[in-house]
Amino acid sequence: MIILVGGLPGSGKTYFAKRLAAKMNAVRLSSDAVRKSLRANGKYKPEDRMLVYKDIARHAELFLIQSKKVIVDATFSRQDMRDLFISLAGKLSVPLHFIWVYATEELIKERLQHHREDSEADFSVYQKIRDQFEPLNIPYARIESTNDNIESMLKTAERFISGHEGR
Repeated sequence: MIILVGGLPGSGKTYFAKRLAAKMNAVRLSSDAVRKSLRANGKYKPEDRMLVYKDIARHAELFLIQSKKVIVDATFSRQDMRDLFISLAGKLSVPLHFIWVYATEELIKERLQHHREDSEADFSVYQKIRDQFEPLNIPYARIESTNDNIESMLKTAERFISGHEGR
């Protein structure tokens, strides 16, 4: 199965995706890690971002062929980014689940003031991605991130995944 964990920078998606991957014994693929490996840090133009998503999809396919569960940790702010994985799930006949992680803008601003090992995004990147976000048009779970609710987030995700057929 593919689980897409989306959210704006600072939403808590990476913290959540790491814990969900550990709990589900899944491979986690991160847009931040792939961006670094492609030496694309600081490159946030649409075409640069799509190169990152295409590389993630290529890696995801290799793991899915090995019957591994894959969690993709990225913003998924545009439909064409989501479509890559919807198509991949269809091609391989595996379920796809989408989880949207969000936090209040006040909390995001606070989080983005601190150095984070996984991301270079600051509040201006958050604002740019937020303003360009394309609405979600697939079934998804919307899970709020606070600074102390990871266990309830994981339980909500597990209920969603087990009760949702995927695409």
